[in-house]
Amino acid sequence: MVSDAPVQVAADGARSCRYSIVCGGRVMGGLELKVESSAPQTGHVHFPAHGRSDQDANHSASVVTAAERLLRDWGCTTVRVRAPRREAEELLAKLGYRSVSRIMVKELGTRPDLPPSVGARTLTQEEFEAFVRAAQAQYALSFVGRGFPLAEAEKIARSATTSLLPNGLATQGVALRCLVEQEEVVGRLWVADSGPAPEPGAYVYDVEVAEGRRGRGFGRALMLHAEQIAWDWGCRRMGLNVFEGNTVAERLYASLGYRTTLHSIARDL
Repeated sequence: MVSDAPVQVAADGARSCRYSIVCGGRVMGGLELKVESSAPQTGHVHFPAHGRSDQDANHSASVVTAAERLLRDWGCTTVRVRAPRREAEELLAKLGYRSVSRIMVKELGTRPDLPPSVGARTLTQEEFEAFVRAAQAQYALSFVGRGFPLAEAEKIARSATTSLLPNGLATQGVALRCLVEQEEVVGRLWVADSGPAPEPGAYVYDVEVAEGRRGRGFGRALMLHAEQIAWDWGCRRMGLNVFEGNTVAERLYASLGYRTTLHSIARDL
């Protein structure tokens, strides 16, 4: 790998660097290494979403092994790779990576309608605070499942929420909504006009159906409302992340036309 520029180090300690993958004098692709300030022990390797040829994809294991050496020098003890399916499958088979999640994307067509039995409104301040607490707890648990201590996982979750919602309900480019049936809140939604998916477009950060109301189509209605919001913003693409093992959500998104573009996999260094 050949660095395209010096390592970029931010004031908060985050760092990143882009590399070209060169073999026999030919540039075969590229990747980016990143470390976030909220979790400096975790290194991130990002392959481009479009992938590479089958022949080039076969070199993924050797490329990631080289990336791991660099991340160890940065002080990382865990590596997380975001890659298209071919690269991810090779790393799962050859280097012992485990699946974590996947990014799914949908090209939006016409503006959808909600079922006539439900409506939507903005969260109240009290509802927003409860929703953020629940979202932070769920996000922290995803890190605990990857081996992080609970206190550290909770710190990461709080930092992520603060950076994404610096002004709470008034944060620009964000919609925090609830789904209502007969004046009862049956679900909540957090969508933004951009996100971590590599393709530009709106992004669903969280969707939650109330306990006791699941299995009744409210998850689908929430996703349709997210698409309405994106459409009204002028976005024609929607992305989201689904964690490994959440087959109910994955099937819902697939039935709505979402397709997997990237897999996120991880292992300890």
